[in-house]
Parts: sequence; C-alpha cells; structure tokens
Amino acid sequence: MLNINDFEKINTFKDTIQKNLFIVNKTGSYRKMVSELLCDIFHYNHVIFGYLNPSKDKELSMDVATHKIDHKFLQIFLGSSLFQEKSFFDDEDVIVFSEKNNYTKRRIFKELMTDHNFSDFMLFYLSYGGKKNAFIILFKEGSQGKFVPKDKQIARYLADFLGASYSNYTSYLGLKMTNDLLITQTEYYPIGIIITENFSTASYVNNIAKNYLSELGITDMRYFNVFFSNYILPNVKYELLSSVKNNIIRHKNFIFSMNTTNALSETFYSSLEKASSNSNNLFKLPQNITSIIYIMKDELSSYSKNNDYFNEYSITKKEEAIIDLILLGKSNKLISEELDIRVNTVRVHIQNIYKKFNVSNRTELLFKLNLLK
Repeated sequence: MLNINDFEKINTFKDTIQKNLFIVNKTGSYRKMVSELLCDIFHYNHVIFGYLNPSKDKELSMDVATHKIDHKFLQIFLGSSLFQEKSFFDDEDVIVFSEKNNYTKRRIFKELMTDHNFSDFMLFYLSYGGKKNAFIILFKEGSQGKFVPKDKQIARYLADFLGASYSNYTSYLGLKMTNDLLITQTEYYPIGIIITENFSTASYVNNIAKNYLSELGITDMRYFNVFFSNYILPNVKYELLSSVKNNIIRHKNFIFSMNTTNALSETFYSSLEKASSNSNNLFKLPQNITSIIYIMKDELSSYSKNNDYFNEYSITKKEEAIIDLILLGKSNKLISEELDIRVNTVRVHIQNIYKKFNVSNRTELLFKLNLLK
C-alpha cells in the first residue's frame, strides 16, 4: 500500500509537470523532463520514454527519450525478440519482468541485463481516451532488487496522469507549430494578417500588414478601428452572415479578404442597415466576434490611374467596373448581383472586353492587363 510520503511524491511529480508543461518547446524535451523527474523524485534512475507504433497494437517505437541508458544497450534491448512475443504482453497496463515465469533464464536477462547491472524492469503504458499513445520502461539496478507491488501502484497513478498530460501537450505542440509556421511564412510572402476582436481591437498584426496599413496612412494601430469601420465593414455588412465565406474588398491599391469565426445574427444586419442610412443612428456591435483580415497589395489596380489604355481600347465605364470585379475573382453571378444587371448581360460585356483586348478567357485577360500596367 502507498503511504503519505508516496502520495506526496506523486503530487510533487504532477505539480512539477503541470508548471512546466508549456515551457518545454518540443516533444523530446517533454519526455526528457518526465524521465529526469522519475529519477529525481522516485529514484527510478534508468528510464526509457517512447511512442507506441500507431499502426500496430503495443509495438514499441525506437523514437525514445532516455535517462542514464546506454545507447548500444537501448538498441539491443528494444530490438529483442522478447517484445515480439504476444505472451509477454498480457492485458495488464503495467508489466514487471521478474513476475514472468523463468525470467532469469531468458537470453535478454542473462546476456544483456546482467552485463549492464540491471536486475529487473517494469513497463507501463500511457493512455488517453481509451487509446494507448506511449510507454515508459523503468529499470532496477542489481543492488535495488526487483520491482514490488508498490512500484506498480505508483506506475498506475502516474500512467493516468501522464497519458492525459502527454496527449494535451502533443496537441498543444501541433497547434503551436502550425501557428509558428503561419507567422513565419507570412513574413516571407507578401500577405498581411490582422486578427480583430469585436470589430475593433486588433489582437494580432504581422509586420507586412503594418507596412501596408502605413501606406494607407495608418501608422498607429489605435486608429485602425476608425479605418475599419469606415472603409471595410460597410462593404461586407451583408456577406458576414456566413462564417465560411471570403469577403473581398478593394481599397485603393489593396485587397482585403475578411472572415469571421462566428456567424452574425439578422438583428445585427438590420441595425447596421439603419445605421448606414442615417449617420446619426448608432447601433451596438455584437460581442465575442473574431475576424481574420488578409491584406494583399494589388499591383494591377494601378492601371486605372497610371495608364490611359482604357481609352485606347474604348473600354466603357460599365466594362471598367466589370474588369475591377474580375480582378477580385468575382464570378459572373456575383458581378451581376453587385452591378444589379442580369447574368447574361455580364456575359455579353465580358465577351466584348475579350474582343477589345484580343483575348479568349480570364487568364489571358489578367495576363494582358499585367503587361499593360
């Protein structure tokens, strides 16, 4: 039976893991930390902490962290035929080698463990959600004798905790790596990213977004809400109802693509409509709305200001408006809705545009515009 001192050690172990869980920055560091604590707190001086092969039940992976284990011993030990024997892996989650029949006659004991002064080992699995995800093997030195029932009880207490802790940590690590990759990649590719809370507070702005906003005259992010409310929000007031749509807005020579992570209510839109029609009519914005805004610099948008080829190609005002929407990636249906004309009329205008630029599709048109900018 475990005594008060044993439970104090278990609680100290758990508290230390929880305090340091999100400080370690990779899986190997987490397993190394656990291995060292097993030694420091419980005096299990020799530890192997590894994955289980997800495709095969209870197959031990060679991807491990160790504490005071010789690497040559590790390779021979984990590669031993012992771990291929189904009879060795019974239904228990804690397995003690010395409890097996004739364990001292086994080759792994006579030719490997005794050479490294090990008298016994205990293997236990970590599980979470009914699925085993890792294993830990502890060794006793010759002078320490065998593992006893008390050791198995400690292992069971630790296994439940570590199973959940390890699963939570690997999930966190995966999210952190994805987030770090996103931030790193957007520093290399010209995409600005702004994350806003409740259409006002910018909780994250990458450097590219800061540069783009600076070009638009916003050098202090405290004034971003004014810009957002006046130039971005009014253009997407109806489209934001769907949290899965991309809402694309052009402002000057920049394209803003906006997503909300929460769908908005119809009440919000009716309030916004009233506010739009009457500048003195204020409305309350919904709470707990997170928006992700992507910004790209539209190099093609300068054509209408810096070039007079519209006149050269006899482009009408209606055709110019359609070209603007084509550059935003709008479909014929969306163009018809935005310009309040029939889809067939849009098709006719587009065919006329193709003829004037001597192209046959949108790809060729975009290429031609890029050459002419």
